[in-house]
Amino acid sequence: MSYRIQQVIHAFEVGAGAKLIKFVLALIGLLAIATVYDLVAFRNLSTAEGMDAAQVAQRIADGKGFSTGFVRPFSLYLLQKKANEATAKGADGQTNNSNFDPALLASHPDISNAPAFPVVLAAVLKLNPFGHPDTAKEKGFAIYTPDLWLAGFNQLLIVIGACLVFRLGCRLFDAPVGWVSGILFAGTEIFWRSSMTGVPVAFLAVIFLLLFQTMVSLQSGEDKGLVWRAALAGVLIAIAGLTRYSYAWLIIPFVVWMAGLPATRKGLLTGVVLLAFAVVWLPWLGRNYALSGTPFGTAGYAIYQGTPFFQAEQLERAFNPDFSTTFTGFFWTKLISNLRDIVEKVPRLGGTWASAFFLAGVLVAFRNPALRRTRSFLLGSLFLLMAVQALGKTWLSTDSPELSGENLLLPLLPIMLIYGAGLFFVLLDQMGLPNAGYRLAAAGMFCTVLTVPLWLNLLPPHPSSIVYPPYYPPWIQEKASYMGEGDIMMTDIPWAVAWYGRGGTRLWLPLRYKLPPGSTLREDFYHIHNHPKPIAALYLTAKTLKNVEMRSLYDFARNEELDQDWDHFILGIFINKEVPKGFPLKRAPEDLMPEIFLTDSEHSLKK
Repeated sequence: MSYRIQQVIHAFEVGAGAKLIKFVLALIGLLAIATVYDLVAFRNLSTAEGMDAAQVAQRIADGKGFSTGFVRPFSLYLLQKKANEATAKGADGQTNNSNFDPALLASHPDISNAPAFPVVLAAVLKLNPFGHPDTAKEKGFAIYTPDLWLAGFNQLLIVIGACLVFRLGCRLFDAPVGWVSGILFAGTEIFWRSSMTGVPVAFLAVIFLLLFQTMVSLQSGEDKGLVWRAALAGVLIAIAGLTRYSYAWLIIPFVVWMAGLPATRKGLLTGVVLLAFAVVWLPWLGRNYALSGTPFGTAGYAIYQGTPFFQAEQLERAFNPDFSTTFTGFFWTKLISNLRDIVEKVPRLGGTWASAFFLAGVLVAFRNPALRRTRSFLLGSLFLLMAVQALGKTWLSTDSPELSGENLLLPLLPIMLIYGAGLFFVLLDQMGLPNAGYRLAAAGMFCTVLTVPLWLNLLPPHPSSIVYPPYYPPWIQEKASYMGEGDIMMTDIPWAVAWYGRGGTRLWLPLRYKLPPGSTLREDFYHIHNHPKPIAALYLTAKTLKNVEMRSLYDFARNEELDQDWDHFILGIFINKEVPKGFPLKRAPEDLMPEIFLTDSEHSLKK
């Protein structure tokens, strides 16, 4: 009996029990960080991208398929154009796209979001214990509980990611590197902040960590299971590409990396990777093409955004965009100007200096060939994604500069942290410290310094959980309560109204409020109001109100029949203290300040 007790004690001191205790303590530490972070730094969803994904996920969870309540005029244009190509054409052979099918507004298929993350969120929302509370009459509103539920899911992914970072660090280097890199990942503040924005940073980080784990297995020298591991690699790249279309480009450096493997069956394995990737990837592209005539929907036109004729969100708000004005030189200018900004930020990617250690570690000649090959793939992927990110930059990067899903490099930061920790231990070995205690203290100091941004963020003053302006859920839900299921609301924050207000069609503001008489363009409010179904409400928030330009005030004062944007509309209300003459929505059931809300009914459907 005493011998067995001694065995148990030995196991908990130096054996498997000791490892289990360390793992449990680390897990408790991660959960403690998540709890404290939510208590002092939680914010409701703050990005258009995050709310867009959430509302699509909710519609999936409600059994409405991959549809959206956030209707982009450009999406409407692509869908109607494809539908018209199969039915009627004008006498000149050009598609007649002047009218829209009412069914496209009542049930609008989503062709803007990649499907993987919304599908995962749909499963999460199915388990949401809070439901969707009505906050319109709630006093002292602070937290929208479904936002907290989604943040908790993303933080669970961070915990899983930390475990994967530790495991990958141990496989590529050793246990000390695994522990330090895991601590650095868990202590990188931007990952915790990303959990509250709704963008799939943590989700993609887990996908890439699994991919690199698979790459290490493919280099292990074991023939057993190679085909299945190759297939898994192809599937993981496809899932990343179905989370953010840009990541599908990674199949190119991965195939190049596969060609450099010493495996005797690398030709077969490369074919398996490509086949697995295609099986997962291509059906969704076929679905998009069948609906919109383009494999990536509106996302396939991201390269046009940010060029001189399609600044900010102008393309997605256009009913009839003219691409003939865009020249190849515009793309080159966009690439170079955005690439400069990306390259400048790489040494401090994610707000941590650890990425600089990774860049310095590029010069280290590791003896382990697996380390060298994996690092080569990582470097090749980074260079490729820099160019893709530069060309694909849209207004989403302006909406949330650091935590946009268009920041393609951020999900690869966990692997960079592993190599950064590896370089640290290479330097530590050269310092000749006298014993293990000094090495432990140096590693502790290294982790403490690099995680300072997280600890500072936990100190007061703490930010408000309310992301206003422009998002205040009680106000949004109050405006949405005037809408029936089939009613159309035009607004400048359709992603937020679709998420917090739920149900109905939320159409993004077109480029113009009103065009001059005789104009042949179809880019204004009246184009959609007159056909096929009238707009039931107009909702303008601080997003638009705070950006009224002096140029618009000058044009308004001249009172000329020029193209009138929404600034003219707002000025007409505030200066003349009345709705512009001839505007069909004249009722203002709520005060016109601090937001403009006009409708055809003064009575809320919920009252």
